[in-house]
Formats: sequence, C-alpha cells, structure tokens
Amino acid sequence: MSPRPALPPERRRRLAHLLGLLGSAHFGERDTAGRKAQELVHSLGLTWFDVVAPQPITDSACMQHRPHDERPLRCEAAEEILRSGRASQWEIKFCQNLLDNWVGKLTERQAEILERAWCKCARQSA
Repeated sequence: MSPRPALPPERRRRLAHLLGLLGSAHFGERDTAGRKAQELVHSLGLTWFDVVAPQPITDSACMQHRPHDERPLRCEAAEEILRSGRASQWEIKFCQNLLDNWVGKLTERQAEILERAWCKCARQSA
C-alpha cells in the first residue's frame, strides 16, 4: 500500500488560508478562493480525496491473525473500499466496523454487502 502524497507545509498553509476565505461575505472573494484552492490542489497533482481523506489503514484489528475465519480476505476488501474514495458514508462505516470490531465469520448478508460495495468501487475506478 503506497502512502498518499502529502501537501508541503507552505502549500498546506496557503490552502488553509484559501479555504478560510470561503466564509467571506463577498461572493467574488469566495469564488476566487474556491478557484485558487482548486488550482493549488491540481498543480500539485493531487485530488481533493488526497487532501481530505484519512490516512490509509495500517494497524487495525483486521491485521491480527485469527485462525478459522475470513479476516484476511475481508480486510483486503474493506480496505480497498475505503481507499477507493467512492464508498457511501454508510459503506464507509460498515467497512470500518468490520476492520475494527468484527470477529468471526461474516453473515451471508454482510458478505453480500461487502461484495456489492467492493464491486461498485472497483467498477467506478476502472
């Protein structure tokens, strides 16, 4: 898993300043700040997902070895869904719960949800 690129500190400060201007009472100032923020992110070869998404999952309960369950495959699917940036809020919470809390076999319904979310995210990234 490769880490997401980070904003250099001076660019992060500039972006924070521009985003702060989005609260201006002057629509021209808001519009210009939004365009400049987009240009800054684009100029660095980043997406907004790279800028605002949490860091990739590195140490979860999922990585602990538990014999006789589906944890490794489940973890890979859930982590891929989270990395894709295309999951709904509900799917994100579902995957995070699987990674952090779930022990044992998935129910048939849970497996269907995970597979559907994984297929959706994989299809959208192609």
